[in-house]
This record gives sequence, C-alpha cells and structure tokens, in this order.
Amino acid sequence: ELRALYYACAIHDQGYVVILKALREVGMDEVVDVPILRFAATGVAIPQELTQSLEEPVWIVEEKIPGQFTKYINNNGLTPMPGLVGRNLAIAVFLCFCQHVHYLISTRRCIVADYQGMCF
Repeated sequence: ELRALYYACAIHDQGYVVILKALREVGMDEVVDVPILRFAATGVAIPQELTQSLEEPVWIVEEKIPGQFTKYINNNGLTPMPGLVGRNLAIAVFLCFCQHVHYLISTRRCIVADYQGMCF
C-alpha cells in the first residue's frame, strides 16, 4: 500500500512539472490559476521491540488534515464528484485534467484516483 502511495505521489508531482512547464512555454504561467495540491505526509510505524505474536504490529500513519474535508474524484471515476461548486469544482476539474496527464506520462499505464482532502 505504501509503494502505491509513493508512486501516486511521484506521478502527481511529475504531472505538475509537465503542466507548469507547458504553461511557461506558451507564456500562460502567470495567467492560469493552477491549484497547488499535495498528498498528506505518510509513513510506517514499527515498535522498537517486537512481540512474539504471529502478527507483527506495523501501522501506516498519515498526517491529519484539518478543516473541511472534500472528496474531489471517486476511486472509480474520472469526473468530479456530483454536487461540487465554486473553487472545489474548479479543483476537481483540474484534478481530472491531471489524471489525463498522469495517463500520458506513465505511457498509458496509470492514473491517480480517489482525490480527496482539504484545500488551504
């Protein structure tokens, strides 16, 4: 699960590199409002002393996201969640475009889905 998260984070970041470079090349980087979003920080927690149980305690932990939580795109969708308006809808549409960029830069192998969180 962590590998998938790290890969998704990397392809998300690479999508920004491609998008911002393209906007700069056509002189639109100062005109287009690109929402800058990121993944919540994550990691693995393993106790220093492991017990003798059959199951070793290992946890995936992630940063707490404060404020109003919004789901922008569903796990199995390529369109904004129904009911979004204003800035949240604009962010969801931008994330749909990012999915297209992810698909292209991964040589048509993957996209990042299930975008959710809080925009500061």
